[in-house]
Amino acid sequence: MTLYSIALILTELINMLLLYVLYDTLHYYSLYITSAKPKLIITFVRKRVL
Repeated sequence: MTLYSIALILTELINMLLLYVLYDTLHYYSLYITSAKPKLIITFVRKRVL
């Protein structure tokens, strides 16, 4: 019974950690995309003008 409860706690912790990492990477990528979009538009406009 104690082993079972320990396993449950461990799986819960692992799930929380995975969710946190996933959320963190998604947040990072969304920030990267939002910061990269204006740069892409600017370079595209410059190429069209030049």
